[in-house]
Amino acid sequence: MAKYYTLFIKEASTGEWTDMFGSYKKADCDEEKYAYEFDPNVAAMRIVATDGTEDGLRAAFRKLPHDKKS
Repeated sequence: MAKYYTLFIKEASTGEWTDMFGSYKKADCDEEKYAYEFDPNVAAMRIVATDGTEDGLRAAFRKLPHDKKS
C-alpha cells in the first residue's frame, strides 16, 4: 500500500492538533506546510506518513506530542 502523508497543525491558543491536509505526495504536504510557516496561530506542524486508512490516521494522531494537563 502506498504511503499517505498528512499535515498536522497544532493551534497555539488551545494546544490541539488538527489534520489539515493530506496527499500521496509528500511534496504536496511540504507546499501546504509553507502556507502556515508564519501564522502566529500555529504552534507546531508535523508531516506524518501513514498507510492511508482511517485507523492509520488515528494511530498517527495518538503519537503526536500532546500536552499533559494537571
